[in-house]
Amino acid sequence: MEAKRSGLLFVVRRSVDIDGPAVLLLPGPVEGDSPPSGTALRLKRPDGAAFVLIALGKSVPSRVEPHAGVRAYPMQVQGSLPASEIPPGTEVWLVDAAR
Repeated sequence: MEAKRSGLLFVVRRSVDIDGPAVLLLPGPVEGDSPPSGTALRLKRPDGAAFVLIALGKSVPSRVEPHAGVRAYPMQVQGSLPASEIPPGTEVWLVDAAR
């Protein structure tokens, strides 16, 4: 399935530093909405700051989100920010959809 081309992908509940200059964002987009590797993503923090990171792809295994009953895949992103700079509540948008 192709990622949706407009709108919010997901809201970060947790971020974790992983090997290399990458961060794992959870819960990640729901099944079928994962953008391909290399896609630019705009992250909007709760404090209003916004920045762009590059999607590296989804991680497996996926997990079922209990509040929504859907399967979501944690997403790996690449950029210059550590996980500590991506707090819970950060919105993840496709660049062409972010305003």
